[in-house]
Amino acid sequence: PHPAMREVAWVYRPVVVTGDGRGLRIENRRAFTGLAELRAGWELLVDGEVADSGVLAVPEVAGHASATIPLPEAALDPDLDRDAHLTVRWETVRDTWFAPAGHVVSWDQVELACAGNPARRCPDGSPADHLVSPTLNLWRAPTDNDGFKLMPELSERLGVGGQALRRWRQVGLHNRPADELVAHRVQVERDDHGTTYRHTVEVPEALADLPRIGVQFELPPRFRGLRWYGRGPHENYPDRNCSALVGIWHGPPDELPYLVPQEFGLRTGCRWFEIIDPEGGEAVRIDALQPSTLSLSAIHYRASDLFEASTQSEVRRRDGLVVCLDAAHRGLGTASCGPGVLPEYRIASGRHEFAYRVSVTPA
Repeated sequence: PHPAMREVAWVYRPVVVTGDGRGLRIENRRAFTGLAELRAGWELLVDGEVADSGVLAVPEVAGHASATIPLPEAALDPDLDRDAHLTVRWETVRDTWFAPAGHVVSWDQVELACAGNPARRCPDGSPADHLVSPTLNLWRAPTDNDGFKLMPELSERLGVGGQALRRWRQVGLHNRPADELVAHRVQVERDDHGTTYRHTVEVPEALADLPRIGVQFELPPRFRGLRWYGRGPHENYPDRNCSALVGIWHGPPDELPYLVPQEFGLRTGCRWFEIIDPEGGEAVRIDALQPSTLSLSAIHYRASDLFEASTQSEVRRRDGLVVCLDAAHRGLGTASCGPGVLPEYRIASGRHEFAYRVSVTPA
């Protein structure tokens, strides 16, 4: 399905669970039906790993009503030096006209505790300088909401669609080196276990509302598996990530999900991200230091490959992976046929600082 449909399913979910002090508030959004035919399974995640699980004892909640129940005992006193989340999934108890038993109809996640400085939790590894050479990256392959790349004249003449692409092309974001557009400083600290990069980027007022602020590098074809601690498992963006749960996820790189080639494959809220060489038994690992989470993607396409193609058949698929690590990433919005990106999901001018550690670790 279209990646956005997962977010639609979450927005339309019939049961909502939120944290309410030391309990859980359960809201039945349906008009007439209670919750008797649904089962609420829970998982306690500590640093992304499942530490405990069970089924909530839920009283009957009528349509358009709510109730508050205690947290599961295992979730009452989480280790405050570590991340802790409680995930609740509602699934059908028996076969229905629309889905078999066990079908998940609603899901929510409650943050119980947030770890402090993640730097002390980075595992020991070895330097990755022979594999990784990050370069500043401000550009993304424009989405349909950024602007209609296939008919820019029509979009501009009629005033329809997003206008961000037009602004970005005027300043040369798509074909000029990022270091020519903004002031950028990077401090590199190496030790026996990895390399730490600390970036400072000064964005002038004329370049406010950039597509992204981050770095990019490429890895050889032997690196083809992904594992990360952040939001997932599906792609998600700053203004489209409520359906994506915090956890440890793994899988292959995403392939083109959109008919018109464009930006895809981001994962937000990542504390760490590994790109794995399964035969060699090693991984390039990225740990977020400042801020404590970053957004990352690893796909077989450069932004230019996607931007220059009109159809999927025209896109050049590279053997290796193109890795993008972002401290800030512009939201998606709905400007193809509605409002643009909300102000809180745009990238402001001024100083942006971010830091991360890169190492090679056992897979």
